[in-house]
Amino acid sequence: MTYREAFDETVKLFDLRASDIADKSGIGENQISRFRHGKTDLQTSSLEKLINVLPANAKAYFYSRVMVNAS
Repeated sequence: MTYREAFDETVKLFDLRASDIADKSGIGENQISRFRHGKTDLQTSSLEKLINVLPANAKAYFYSRVMVNAS
């Protein structure tokens, strides 16, 4: 699973609002939407900011989904 897919799935599953993530991370809501829909990539630093503002349970889920194809 790609980071984009894992992030999008996490946001949906935990019913997180892009506007809240944008406010807390400093990443624009439009940029988050474009990333989630595969229309743009993010720099590593931007992705880290998005991940860091996720609630602990959502962050753990995100990493578990990324690790699915890592082995």
